[in-house]
Amino acid sequence: MLDLFRRQASNLVGVGIVFVIAIVFIFSFGPQSSGWGKGRSVLNAATVYGDSISESSFRWAYVMNGGRSIPLEDQKRTGLKESTLQGLIERQLMVRRAREIGLAVSDDDVDSSIIRGEFLITKPIDQILQDNHNYRTYYRGMRPPVLLLRSFVRNMNFEKEGRFDYEGFRMFVLHHLESNLKAFKEEQRMELLAHRLRQVVSSAVQIGEEELFGNYVANALKIKLAYIRLIPVFFQETFKPDASDIEKWAMDNKTDIDQYYQHNIYQYTNLERQAHARRILLKIDEKAGDDNKKEKKALADRTIRRLRRGEDFAEVAREVSNDTESGRKGGDLGWVPKGRLEPALEEALFNLSPGKISGVIESREGLNILKLEGFREGDISVEAATPEIASQLYREKMGEDLAQGKADEYLKRLKDGESLENIIPDTISAQDPLAPKVQETPLFSRRGNRIPDIGDDPVLAETVFKLTEENPLADKPVRIGKDFYVIKLIERTDPSREEFLMAKDVIKSELLEQKRIDAVGAYIKDLINKAVDDDAIWRNTAILTYPEIQKTQGRSSDEESDKAGSSPPDTAGTGSENNESSSPQNSDTNPSDKSAD
Repeated sequence: MLDLFRRQASNLVGVGIVFVIAIVFIFSFGPQSSGWGKGRSVLNAATVYGDSISESSFRWAYVMNGGRSIPLEDQKRTGLKESTLQGLIERQLMVRRAREIGLAVSDDDVDSSIIRGEFLITKPIDQILQDNHNYRTYYRGMRPPVLLLRSFVRNMNFEKEGRFDYEGFRMFVLHHLESNLKAFKEEQRMELLAHRLRQVVSSAVQIGEEELFGNYVANALKIKLAYIRLIPVFFQETFKPDASDIEKWAMDNKTDIDQYYQHNIYQYTNLERQAHARRILLKIDEKAGDDNKKEKKALADRTIRRLRRGEDFAEVAREVSNDTESGRKGGDLGWVPKGRLEPALEEALFNLSPGKISGVIESREGLNILKLEGFREGDISVEAATPEIASQLYREKMGEDLAQGKADEYLKRLKDGESLENIIPDTISAQDPLAPKVQETPLFSRRGNRIPDIGDDPVLAETVFKLTEENPLADKPVRIGKDFYVIKLIERTDPSREEFLMAKDVIKSELLEQKRIDAVGAYIKDLINKAVDDDAIWRNTAILTYPEIQKTQGRSSDEESDKAGSSPPDTAGTGSENNESSSPQNSDTNPSDKSAD
């Protein structure tokens, strides 16, 4: 060990400092040293197959993970204590396995790590895998950091004037970690042993030439798609159901109506006076000048005359209203409480009688014509609300059915040889943002499961990257969320073997790294699952409470741990109410938090 230190020291002063470190490591600070555990019994934070994880180890790991600097609310939100304990449990499982296969860590290994300033701390494997997933998702497949090593290392710089700064290191351990040098060294020995096992597992992973090329093709292949998006809301709002169909549907679906009413009870109780209104809006472009205003006023007058002759308000609204959202619904604004509309519109609406139509009303948007369908207030019973609810739910169902039916129709026409340009009829307004229209993606390669302008869906990604010039159409419309997509390949750029050879080394490095992360993750999860099946993990849950909770109980953190008691029973699975044997804790820790203080 001293030879290693001597190689790091540049003069006799450095040698002397290293000698002091060696002496301190051998004798530590004994019972008289400061730090956790002084004056108190050794308590257990957990046990794994009967091997203890002390409370002092938990406190060391908690501080190493940023417990003294991360705000309490953030600790509680991310489950810092839970993930800290889970990391220690996983470390113990790996140490146990490492010793079984003959791995070891010498004093020189520990000293060398300390001099380099590499202080290791095991994080839960679920957190590491989530960090990796998030990085690839957020950065669309770019190479993540080297997680197998860096995620477990907290780099500390204890160099002063070109030499190892023993005094700075000692003060950090004693006062920041509130530990002692012997205990710190033992924690690092365990960390290095666990990491050595991770390295053994990851080093067994290899990649063949064909696997590399297949991975390259999958990621370097570029495609461009044309697609038609069919949105059920568009069809349900343009659909004109027969009243008898709605009544029959309501009779056959009373349970759905009752459930909707109960889930949305706030919409039907303690209501102030509301008006069910329809509107026709003729927008006036202020920049267009007086001629535009005259045209709109003339159109408003003609519209009023049509309505007074008895034409259906909803049909006229669909034809002439410039409010596309309400226009496609026949001008329906739904139930309007006071305070939602402009004063002039509100006054006119609430002074109408049910079934009556207003004159032309000017507002900031333009010229308006209103129709009052009725009023309601107070509590609305489920019986009274049934026609409204049934109409909404029936329209939603029919909207989905119509969207899917139209998607099937469009796909069949494309397969029969019709062009995309002829698929969408001219009768569908291009101004309506919900109307079906042909759109195109940019040329893109596969980055996760995200398709530009469409969304993130593994089934869709798998489908579109199998399309070829000979077979450019998906077998069936693809559904993402509630919407349906008819998709056609319009361009495909396949990578060549020559391009692969130029990028081979980079591809191998990236793929090998990912496969090693996956292999280590699977290996550690197997260790955890076996320990859970063996009922071999015990946790002292009292240490996982946070100060705010403990204060309400009238105890400090130290008092709570002492009174709860941490010694596990002879066999796991029994104990006091504060102790439990359970599956590993999951962590919601933000992937960008690397636990630096």
